[in-house]
Amino acid sequence: MKIKIKRVKNIDILSIEGRININSSKLIEAVGELLKNQSVKMVIDMTGINSIDYNGLSVLAITYKNALNNKCVMKLCGISTHIQELFRIVKLDDVFEIYDDINEAVASFTRGADINKQEMLDQPWRRRFIRLDLDMPIVYRLTKGTHYKAGGHSYPGRMANLSGAGLFIRSMQLLPPGSEVMLEIIFNKGQDPRQFHGIVMWLADQGLQPELYPGMGIAFTNLSSSVQEMVIEYIEKHAVNRGLS
Repeated sequence: MKIKIKRVKNIDILSIEGRININSSKLIEAVGELLKNQSVKMVIDMTGINSIDYNGLSVLAITYKNALNNKCVMKLCGISTHIQELFRIVKLDDVFEIYDDINEAVASFTRGADINKQEMLDQPWRRRFIRLDLDMPIVYRLTKGTHYKAGGHSYPGRMANLSGAGLFIRSMQLLPPGSEVMLEIIFNKGQDPRQFHGIVMWLADQGLQPELYPGMGIAFTNLSSSVQEMVIEYIEKHAVNRGLS
């Protein structure tokens, strides 16, 4: 990862390039140095980021918590579509303040009532996939990971949200990030459950997401276009029924 830092209107802007993963601790260090110098406004520009994994999500969470603990306002910008989808799966888009570009992020500090996040949330069709908040039962089973055992148990949980890219599960039986799982979802009463493959991307942080703790965000894997379309149609139908269109 490459990091470039500049200061605009008393705002520290960190432009980062490459991947955010387990080897991205220098982002934590760079933010830490700025906080030592009493930085109170910060923007992380992710335009140059091409991928982020579950370890990278933890890196971002740590930098954000460090900023909060030091009374610094941190905002993100320039996030690619596929990474935005990952943020929605793990519900980090409810934690971070996200803008399209640097100019918009910098302007938000002086705008009074922010139009950014709430207006984006109020436009459910703006994004590639709608995220439907719900509360329905789900069953999941570990298929590959640190604690995998052949013939292992299935665990019950409650699905808290669903998108065409993944879902969030509230459960006391959490699995480590990187675990591969089989999910069984009954979309309509009387129907057989549908099976989905997924990977655990994020465990809810009690400090950042107390309303979701304990829980985990799971990204779908090996999802065919026809099955994804079925999921999206289900989401759109229920979004319309709730008056979200």
